[in-house]
Amino acid sequence: MMKEVDFMDSILNIAVCEDLPSDMARLCAQLKATNRPMQILPFESGEAFLQSFSPGRYQLVFFDIYMKDITGVEAAQALRQADDNCIIIFTTTSREHALESYQLKALRYLVKPTKQEDVEEALAQGVKLLTPKEKPGCTVLSDKKERHILFEEILYAEVYNHRSLIHTTKEVVATYMKIGELEQLLPNPPFLRCHQAYIVNMDYVAELSQDFIMKNGAKVYIPQRNYRKIRDAYSRHLIESVRGGL
Repeated sequence: MMKEVDFMDSILNIAVCEDLPSDMARLCAQLKATNRPMQILPFESGEAFLQSFSPGRYQLVFFDIYMKDITGVEAAQALRQADDNCIIIFTTTSREHALESYQLKALRYLVKPTKQEDVEEALAQGVKLLTPKEKPGCTVLSDKKERHILFEEILYAEVYNHRSLIHTTKEVVATYMKIGELEQLLPNPPFLRCHQAYIVNMDYVAELSQDFIMKNGAKVYIPQRNYRKIRDAYSRHLIESVRGGL
């Protein structure tokens, strides 16, 4: 697994494709004036850029749309086929190719002559997109130590021997926190208090029969008196999950 990088402080690898020396010098100077740590590699043509390109090599690429032979749009199309994460920013004297830039998931469209404030804003937006967002979770006390657990890793929780056991994709975390207190920390949905002694993450349910069968094969019990209410809550969650994926 690749280690997440904090692009707020790390060195950015930026490629600038401009076939006019004056435009190249202006944009490179504006980038350097932002005082962010970066390495700028200039290219006078789309061909030269593509010869040096490999997926993941650059975090941001500035393309002049109107270059000779291979245009900036064509070079960006070749880049995007191999790298879906690289930030693309177009520079141009016309907005004629705005639709194509949208299809290539370009971040910005900077009109020449580029302005310092526009370059700084585009760079800040790019860095924000590149910086991993903190994933939500909760903190519990286990073996006298605080443990932070991501919500997306929790399968279910149960009461056992006067403790709450939090079953995750990696391990089981035991805490003396009451399950009612734990319930208050877990967002609903996807978490559902389906039993006096159980909280289930509905995203990890493989099957609902008389009880929940989890994707790891575990069984999470449902009281028969509450079965219809729990089934309806789970059905609503499934419907909302499908809608959210459309």
